[in-house]
Amino acid sequence: GKYIKFLDSDDYYAPKSIDKQFELAEKTNADLIVAGITVVDEADKVLFENLKLQTHDFIAQQLGEENGSHYSAFLFKKSFINDIPHRQEFGSVDDRKFILEVATKKPRIQYINESGLFHLKHSSESLQKLAGVREVVNHFHLLMIYKQSLSTLKLQNELTTRRIDAALKVLWPLAHWIAKNNLKEAIQVYNWIKELNPNFIIPENGGIGFLYKKLGFATTEKILIVRRKLKFGLWN
Repeated sequence: GKYIKFLDSDDYYAPKSIDKQFELAEKTNADLIVAGITVVDEADKVLFENLKLQTHDFIAQQLGEENGSHYSAFLFKKSFINDIPHRQEFGSVDDRKFILEVATKKPRIQYINESGLFHLKHSSESLQKLAGVREVVNHFHLLMIYKQSLSTLKLQNELTTRRIDAALKVLWPLAHWIAKNNLKEAIQVYNWIKELNPNFIIPENGGIGFLYKKLGFATTEKILIVRRKLKFGLWN
C-alpha cells in the first residue's frame, strides 16, 4: 500500500480516523499524519486523553518533552519509512527507536486534533509493565536508543538545549530505575546527564529530594537500595 499504520492486538482505532488521515495525507502530500490518543483501562474507562499535538519541534516531542501520542495513532507514507525498519534488537521499545528515526529524518507532518487510537493500559504485567530480568533488559534498550539518537543529533549539529532537556525527562528516571539493579551503571548514566546539562537539578521533592540535594546521587541511591532490601527482604 501507499500508507502504513501499526496496531497492537489489544488496542483499537477511533472510528473513521483512518479515512480522515488518508484524506489529509492525499490532500497535503504529507509524510506523516499525527493524531491524538485516548488511553483506556480494561473496562474501557478513559484514563488519559491528548488531542492537541502540534509542536514546533517534533524531535523534542518524541524525545520526551511532553505527553505525546502513540505511533499507532499515526499514518506513515510507506515510501518515507522504507529505510526505517522496526529494529527488533530493541525488544519492547523498538517502537520508540522507530519513531525517533522517523523524527530525525524530518518528515512533512500534518495534524488531526482528535483521537486516532484507543490504547489499553494493563493492570497486570505486560510489555508496558515489566518486572525482573525483562525490566532490566528494557531499561538497557531504552538507554541504547537515547545514546544513539542523541549521538546522531550531535553529529548533525542538531542537539539543541530544548532536545537535551526533553531527553533528560526520560534519562533521569531511567538512571534511578537502573540504580535498583546496578548502581555503577546508574552512576554512569547520571554522569552523562550532567555532561548533557551541567546545570541539571534532580527533579525530586520531599525527603528523597532533600537526600539527593544534600548527599548526591550515588549516596542517596545506596540508601534507597538498603531501604528496599529492608522493606522487601531482598538481601542476597
